[in-house]
Amino acid sequence: YDPAWCLLPIALAAAWMIDSPNPPSFRGWVAWGMLWLWYIRYNWNYPWTGWLKGIETEDWRYAEQAKWTGAGTPLYWMFSLINLHMIPTLL
Repeated sequence: YDPAWCLLPIALAAAWMIDSPNPPSFRGWVAWGMLWLWYIRYNWNYPWTGWLKGIETEDWRYAEQAKWTGAGTPLYWMFSLINLHMIPTLL
């Protein structure tokens, strides 16, 4: 979901500017430029240690959640479905 949180605001702002009956103001262009700067900054900092290691590397948060709820238990699967999949999708 991380790329969506960066690209979606830029796309929505562009669509809003295009769909507006008035031409974009200077303030609108500045806001759109700031969204681009935010996107560039995010992607510049995105590669973390382990980024290129592949799918074998699990995010530490998932391992912690498996410890808290008991890996493989119904509680773990319910927690995983709701907190890791449904909530980010609905947001």
